[in-house]
Parts: sequence; structure tokens; C-alpha cells
Amino acid sequence: MKILNSTFDFKDKLNSSLGRETRVDWNNRKIKEYSEYLRNLKIKNLDFILDELMNNWRSGFYKKLMLAFVVDKDDTRFLTFDELYNNRLLVLAAENLPKTNIKTIAFSKTDLNVFKTMQPFIDTIYFMNIGRKFSWEDVLNTFFSGLDARLMFGLDKFDELNEVPEPTANFFQKLGETQIASKATSDLYMKLTLLQMHIEDDRFGHNFGDFSEDYRPTEDLFIQL
Repeated sequence: MKILNSTFDFKDKLNSSLGRETRVDWNNRKIKEYSEYLRNLKIKNLDFILDELMNNWRSGFYKKLMLAFVVDKDDTRFLTFDELYNNRLLVLAAENLPKTNIKTIAFSKTDLNVFKTMQPFIDTIYFMNIGRKFSWEDVLNTFFSGLDARLMFGLDKFDELNEVPEPTANFFQKLGETQIASKATSDLYMKLTLLQMHIEDDRFGHNFGDFSEDYRPTEDLFIQL
């Protein structure tokens, strides 16, 4: 990867000296193209999502998020299976969502692996806010405070819910049947993913994979969720 990055750097210097498009120029052009394409779809609330995405990019929030994602966040022990069983949302998801298989991947269905991407991002945002490694109390808070259920049912208004709906087996069974069914939805998902990737490359270049092999696959599934 480092050899590849050196090659990219050399080509960028050469292209810049010749007045050609550099990797940075190309990346910024793709960000603009995908952003304009998505806005022209005229989908309800999509402009708001794009505004938030672009604001988080320009403010440097995404860079902080990606760096926090790869940090070793705690020195405590892992939760045992019996302890995890106290999180009703996780139990219902494990019992009712399909396990990842060829069918769930082919049809982009919401399987257990897709659902499990929520916890790493909860941990990352929590870590960014407390500004230190997790204590045992922090571990308990992230898993058992009910924040996961609030996010599932309240989405961006999770902090405004006075009463969180009780998760049920039926809810997860229906969730497991959701999939990217139409070409339009598939195209929207793909373009959002590509826009996000180019934003990450703007911050880290092509060497982002040098220090995180997990972030992009996790983020990709999280966008699907």
C-alpha cells in the first residue's frame, strides 16, 4: 500500500507540473458530481441529509470520527454472553434477523451483520464525547442504556422521544425482509456510498486502508441499515 501511495504521489506531482488533473482535483470533482446528482433526484429530505453530510465533511467531523473509530477505546474486559443477554434489542435481533448468507448479500437484505454495525458507531460517538478510554460504567452505558433502541425508533430525533417503543420479535422479522428492491433505491444507495468514500479519500487519500480495514465495510452496512 505504501508503494502504491508513493506511485500516486509521483503521478500527482507529474500531472500538476503538466497542468493536468491531480488525484485531489479528481476526488473533489467526483464529490461535486455525486452531490449534484443526488440533489437532482428531488427525494424528500435527501437535501437535508446531504447538507449534514457536507457540513460534517467541511467541519472536520468525519476525520475525527474515522480516527476515533480505529482507536482502542477501553481497557476493560469483554461482556460475557450472559451479560449481553440482558440487552433485549440484541437478543431479539439475534433470534429474528437472518444470518448473513448469499441471499441476504445478493438482495441487500437487513441481516444480523447489518444490524450489528450500529454498536461500533455508538461506541465511537460516545468515545468522542467523553474524551477518554471507557471505564466499566461506560461499557455498561453503551450496551444497556437503551440508546440503541432510541436510535432504531427515533432516528435523528432519538433524544426527543419521551417514551421508547418496546422492541418486538415481529418488528425484527419485518426488518429482516427489508431489502434494496428497486434499481432507483440501489442507485441511491450506491451514489451515497461513493460520495462518502470520496469524502474519506479527501481527508486521508488512498492510504486510509493502511490503518483501518474495518471502517469502510462497517460504514457501508450502516448506510444500508
